[in-house]
Amino acid sequence: MKQDTLLRIIEFASGFAVGAFLNMQIIIPFFFRFFRALTLSLRGKLMYRALLSTLLPPVAWSAILFLAYYFYTPVFETDFARSLEFLSGIALAIVILSGYAGLTKQGRIHLKHDFLNRTKQYIATFGASDYLVLAKESFKNGQYERAIKLYKEAGRMNPSEPEVHLGLGLCYINVLSYKEAVNEYDVLYKMNPRMSKILYVALSKKGAAPVL
Repeated sequence: MKQDTLLRIIEFASGFAVGAFLNMQIIIPFFFRFFRALTLSLRGKLMYRALLSTLLPPVAWSAILFLAYYFYTPVFETDFARSLEFLSGIALAIVILSGYAGLTKQGRIHLKHDFLNRTKQYIATFGASDYLVLAKESFKNGQYERAIKLYKEAGRMNPSEPEVHLGLGLCYINVLSYKEAVNEYDVLYKMNPRMSKILYVALSKKGAAPVL
């Protein structure tokens, strides 16, 4: 009885691991990255070469799995691989991980961030604005370190964007890096004095406002 229970646990755990692998290497890359790249390419925001870079990995893994099944069919037709526990593990992993990625705010932010990191070399236009949107979402979710990285990337692509320095300043305040926040205020004040008031007020509340 104990051996049967242990075997079922192993079958389910193995199935879950396979499902997680399929989700990470085929499902998410194809149904999110490729179709997002296609949409952005049609809108002129990405070079069409991005389609190839997002399509190749899931296609390659699908081909590898097909060849593995073709040459090692007996392995895939064992009682272990066809057991209800193993198949349930695969299905549950795909449902849970895909659901987390597509239905939760944290999951969507991670997907967008990952997508931009993988395709930034193909960005044609509006790259900075895309990073700004992600940075603001990360900030709202309290992910200040991630927001800082995204704001910096937006600033690298568009150094004259004042929202970059406002966002960086607010992030630095939240991670208690007041010196860096003041530096961002100084830059922002020269670019947009009116917007800099927001950062000045936030610094004042922490007793770290610069002397005017």
